[in-house]
Amino acid sequence: MAKLITKKELFYIKLYLKEAYNGIDKNRIGYALNLLGIYYEKNNEYENALINFKKALNYMDRTITRNTIFQNISSIYLNFYNNIDSALFYNKKAINGQTSKKTLAFIHKDLAIINKRKYNFIEENKNLKIALENIKQDPFKELEVDLYKFLSENNKALKNYKTSLYYLEKYDSLNEVVKNQSLIEKVEEIETKYQTEKRERKFTVKTR
Repeated sequence: MAKLITKKELFYIKLYLKEAYNGIDKNRIGYALNLLGIYYEKNNEYENALINFKKALNYMDRTITRNTIFQNISSIYLNFYNNIDSALFYNKKAINGQTSKKTLAFIHKDLAIINKRKYNFIEENKNLKIALENIKQDPFKELEVDLYKFLSENNKALKNYKTSLYYLEKYDSLNEVVKNQSLIEKVEEIETKYQTEKRERKFTVKTR
């Protein structure tokens, strides 16, 4: 599971953005706006997420980064507004010679979702397989887990029960790994926060 941006981190992102504006550094401004978009998306503030993602595009020069932002916008339109036309529009803008394998995986996952909503399970299957192929070349386990689950459900709809079971087993196996890793990261995060707060308290006492 992707790490959420906390309110404390949000404060520093806004501070970073202010400094970037003062220095008129376009790429830094775009980077900060993109982080703001991610924050609002993770906190279910989708309108604010779209506003900041679209603003970021005005400052980002790197094509590979712009592709990622286009895909972020596409996913919001698809998953939270059910606006298939806008989702397809931004997905197409995200596909070019510099699109990363990870971004391509997310694009084809979204295309699979669109196909499923249209009850076109064969095209859904095709896009899920392309997504899986891309994410294996640019690993992101959380997405890979989702794709195994979707492929299991898709093959069940296609009455390919043996294949459905195969992907279900792949899902169960990798999902266990991801959950364990997530737990380890959570414990490490809590420990880091505890040590940071402990140092901050000591510093406060010394400066009184």
